Amino acid sequence: MNLKDIAVFKKFIAHKDLRRAFIRCYNASKGWAKLPTSIEDYFSNVDPMAVVTKAVRVCRPNATYGYDFWQDINEDWKMNYKKLQSSHFYQESTDAESLTGYYNVLRENWDDYEKPWRHEEISVARKRLGLSEPETVEETNVSSKDNETAPPLIDFSDNTDELEIDFIDIDKKKYSSNTLKQGVISINTRSHSYKVSINKTDAKDIKKKQANFARVGKIKTGDVVIQFDNVYQGVPINYTSDGYYNINNRQLVENLIRLLSLPNDLSYCCIEKIAEKLDSITYKITKQ
Repeated sequence: MNLKDIAVFKKFIAHKDLRRAFIRCYNASKGWAKLPTSIEDYFSNVDPMAVVTKAVRVCRPNATYGYDFWQDINEDWKMNYKKLQSSHFYQESTDAESLTGYYNVLRENWDDYEKPWRHEEISVARKRLGLSEPETVEETNVSSKDNETAPPLIDFSDNTDELEIDFIDIDKKKYSSNTLKQGVISINTRSHSYKVSINKTDAKDIKKKQANFARVGKIKTGDVVIQFDNVYQGVPINYTSDGYYNINNRQLVENLIRLLSLPNDLSYCCIEKIAEKLDSITYKITKQ
């Protein structure tokens, strides 16, 4: 698997909360199946479609994580992977070596069974992955011409009249990025971070949808909306160990700044859920 495939697989397993179970089965199987001692080395030398079946070769009879269980996981993985391969995100994404945003999952070292979810320092992870240190590139400002040629925002259909909206009351006091209240997001461009953070309460609802991607758009009423879905549309989102969702994407952030007339700084906005489907959840965004 290449770095992109490894990141996708780790996200898949982590989302199902199976890191330790998968690592345990791999460690039990590696001697008999003559697999690499390091599971990280294994990921770099296995076909994506065989990553589950080749890793899980030894299981205890009638165990919770037995052969039938892993066969189901394998089918689920293959279906999701094939679907992802045809997505715009997978085909166009080229920044796996950055180990940031969606690809910060590559900083998880699964040879550390006790804490496989812990992120290594980027320099440490780059060395483990055999990556050279990136060259220093001077920051340049994005011209207005670049913004004009950016892909257009999606245009959601206006179905708000059919919605039964449960509006969320917002506490208007100031917030820090570590204490975002329900119904609040932060949009940060300080130090070229270009990050959106979603509060823990709404993040729980988004997580229930198994959402991995976000899109920004407008409905016909003129309201700005953000939609989270699990069908590989938009830009990737990252669920943190603290229970927040982060979006690290410059273009999405710049679109929000333009649509909401926000300053290039740290801003806080209110979100209200206006639509929910089986595979997506949509919020209206307004300035405080």
